[in-house]
Amino acid sequence: MHKKILDQIKDKVRNHEFIITNHAFEEMIADDLSVYDIELGILSGELIERQKNEFEWKYVIKGRTSSNEAVFVITKISITDKVIVVTVFLDW
Repeated sequence: MHKKILDQIKDKVRNHEFIITNHAFEEMIADDLSVYDIELGILSGELIERQKNEFEWKYVIKGRTSSNEAVFVITKISITDKVIVVTVFLDW
């Protein structure tokens, strides 16, 4: 599903072209996740949903952390062509 956008997101993560929002960072701390976990979650993940509001698309990626936990990473592409990590959460 939507392989082209997922490949684009993964390439940007590999090249460290991403930004983690304050909200996502707070959620990472709450779930005891690291930046590496988020990178790995995206790189190991599948795009499971696209969400469109009136302004932009968001992409829901489900992957695995370094401890093999299922993690959801919600992303979007910024106007500066960077990946924005909007929020993250573990699959309980």
